[in-house]
Amino acid sequence: MYFRLLLALSPLSPLHFVRALHNITIDDVNTTAIQYTPQSCAGGIGEWLPSTSSFAFNGSLRYCNDPNAVVTFPFTGTPKKSFSAAIVLRQCWPPGIAVYFLSPLWPYQMTMSANVDNSTIGIINVTDATAPTVFNGMPTVSSSVVWSSTGLANGPHTLILSGANSMGGNHDLNVDGIM
Repeated sequence: MYFRLLLALSPLSPLHFVRALHNITIDDVNTTAIQYTPQSCAGGIGEWLPSTSSFAFNGSLRYCNDPNAVVTFPFTGTPKKSFSAAIVLRQCWPPGIAVYFLSPLWPYQMTMSANVDNSTIGIINVTDATAPTVFNGMPTVSSSVVWSSTGLANGPHTLILSGANSMGGNHDLNVDGIM
């Protein structure tokens, strides 16, 4: 018995200790972590509009029809210091910190720009290409990760979402969740 335990913990064993990954998901309702600009939307009529949907993460999302709407999410990447035992075949995640954007898909063309640390990273497309086009329709596919930026250095970062462009009749900048 003692020999088996010693072999299992030896460097020759496939059992090694690895750094555990740790993700935190921020929901759209967390206005402390996610900054919505302007605070009033839709031509000054009201604030960022909440919408409920069974397709949204935790059942809700926020949107704004103002073409100048911006979402800012400052975050600090710090590797988690806990370790767990696991069988390691190969390292299969990029090293460093990552940020993920969660969104349902919509039955009309909708995109927005993603910027991390003042560098445009890409366009986020949240269009359900398999659904018939329904202008200003409700989501047709449940929320999931639709965009990511990985391999960021440990330390402070800022994600900015802007430049929403929608063929649904509005400039719908939608926020469901950020991980």
